[in-house]
Amino acid sequence: MVFFVTKGCAAQVPPRDQWNEQNNSPGATPKYKETGRSLLNGKTVVTYNLSASGLPKDGQYVLSTAILGVTPVKMWDVRLTEEGRVCVS
Repeated sequence: MVFFVTKGCAAQVPPRDQWNEQNNSPGATPKYKETGRSLLNGKTVVTYNLSASGLPKDGQYVLSTAILGVTPVKMWDVRLTEEGRVCVS
């Protein structure tokens, strides 16, 4: 599970068990596309390109991830390109 949160609101994100539709940005759609697979130390590594539509392109966002049953963890500060691709700030 991946979350895009505006940088200024990152500290205000509700706990995962309290997240609901009203916390979503209307019209925002995160997307991912697998771009490769490789083996590293005998384990499969999958690479993705991330993008989003319906979010302001001039915003600063925080990309977080969560494994089921675990609290979300901040990965990077990111921004969106004009094409909607997610780039590390």
